Amino acid sequence: MTREQIEEWMRLSGADFSHIASLNRDLFPVFTRFAEYVAKHEADRIADESKHIIKRAEARGAAMERNECAKVCEVERERLLEWGHGLQVITADKLAKAIQARGEK
Repeated sequence: MTREQIEEWMRLSGADFSHIASLNRDLFPVFTRFAEYVAKHEADRIADESKHIIKRAEARGAAMERNECAKVCEVERERLLEWGHGLQVITADKLAKAIQARGEK
């Protein structure tokens, strides 16, 4: 960030330092450090928030994958039922229920 940017942001925020202008001290380094602290804090906050968003997306993706796998088992169950394969129907049904139950833990 440049000195001009910081001065502009201070002006836009309503900061008035005219009362300390007579100090004969360049305050630009102070405000630069302050801006860097704020930027770091915001970057850390955004990184933490992003981690939570990613975890929720991963969980949602895993749930969708489980549901799709369970659907495949259910479709296979119906197909096996039509063909009269009793034991395989039970297995497909158990698989579908087991897959769905993983998401309920």
